[in-house]
Amino acid sequence: MRFGKKKKKSLPVKVTTMDAELEFHVERGATGRTLFDLVCRTIGLRETWFFGLQYQDTKGCPSWLKMDRKVLHQDVQRDNPLSLVLLVKFYPEDVGEELVQEITQHLFFLQVKQAILNMDIYCPSEVSVLLASYAVQAKYGDAGESCLPSGILANEELLPKRVIKQYNMTTPMWEERINIWRHVEREKLEREKQLRQESERQKSELEQRLLQYQDEIRLAQEALQRSEETAELLSEKSHIAEEERTLLQQKSSKSEEEVRRIKMQQVKTEEEKYLLERKVREAEMIAARVVEESERRSYEADRLKEDLYKARVAERQAKEKLMEFLAKQSSQSVTGQSYNGISEDLATVVPVEPYLARRRSVYDGGDSSELPDLTMNQSSALTSLAQYDLMSDTNMDQLNLEIEKERVEYLQKSKHLQEQLKEMRTEIEVLKIGENQTLYDHIHDEQVNLGENKYSTFKKTKEGSARSRVAFFEEL
Repeated sequence: MRFGKKKKKSLPVKVTTMDAELEFHVERGATGRTLFDLVCRTIGLRETWFFGLQYQDTKGCPSWLKMDRKVLHQDVQRDNPLSLVLLVKFYPEDVGEELVQEITQHLFFLQVKQAILNMDIYCPSEVSVLLASYAVQAKYGDAGESCLPSGILANEELLPKRVIKQYNMTTPMWEERINIWRHVEREKLEREKQLRQESERQKSELEQRLLQYQDEIRLAQEALQRSEETAELLSEKSHIAEEERTLLQQKSSKSEEEVRRIKMQQVKTEEEKYLLERKVREAEMIAARVVEESERRSYEADRLKEDLYKARVAERQAKEKLMEFLAKQSSQSVTGQSYNGISEDLATVVPVEPYLARRRSVYDGGDSSELPDLTMNQSSALTSLAQYDLMSDTNMDQLNLEIEKERVEYLQKSKHLQEQLKEMRTEIEVLKIGENQTLYDHIHDEQVNLGENKYSTFKKTKEGSARSRVAFFEEL
């Protein structure tokens, strides 16, 4: 009994593009993303975000294949093979700028052409004729290079049936009208070629000038960078010089404070010297007064000693007289008279007791002086570096003017084409059948009379506030 790996069943798929049919075999559990990437790799399509795979569901309605789900889990018809169509799902606003790859432009062209021919997209009559002439020119070349085959309108589908029915024109008349638009004058082509070559040459010159300006800007930026580095070095040097100046100012302030302190010390010393001299003079005066007082007191002491001596002599004499009186005792009367005489003599004697007193005089005095405080104000200067901006070159403005000039020339060419369309519409307006006009034709005529187009709609969506733009989209 042999055991082996079970072979996975495959799912046959047929993918139809606008110009080819592709057949694939994928796994039954493959997702929509796997199948879509396989188709894009096969046809070489890289701008995949505009496209999608469309299928008919079980109800017969067209639906887009979901990329994140498996193919068989979606509402697809169980045909063998499974039929899908690669179509444009999202349209850009500006085809000329957003469509880069040639295969993308080709698929867009085929799908838009088929939609116009099937009348899924409304296209004015004059624009339909212009697009038909462009298709013929792309296939058969310019006028003069090849002749337009007869019956091309019957063999190839170039105009919508709506446009053919609206005008009282035969098939040869439509072919002639298409051929007139196809016949482009060679002088115009040569002029356009020369203008294109001239624009290419100017473009190359502008690119060279742009490179030159870029080099000049780079050199200017390098010079600016060097100047900034030099400015930084100068700033550092100035900062260091400022610090040194601050240190010198601090040292000078300290030295000035020391000088002031020495001066104040000198003033105090002179004041002390003056006070000492004054005290010396006062001491000399006090010493002179003390000497004078001592001399006066010594004189008084000598005088008191002399008075004391005289008093003692008088006392001794009185005692002697008393002794004599007691010795005599002669008679009472005589005694009384003698006693009276002794009393008179004793009265003349004055007892003196030596009392010496000393007087001291204290002379106190002092002068005080106040010294004013000296203050100094310090001032410091601040320096700053000015920076300079680099002005932009006026040649850049000239470059922008030349680019704007090319854009104006392009707008003039587009305006010329619009005038040609208007002339053609005026020519075929006489042959228009009013009964066959559709609702879209009437709407288009009203928009043409009002001057409305897709660019005016874009302009309105960008004008006003956010609330007004939302209201405008809701009205669409």
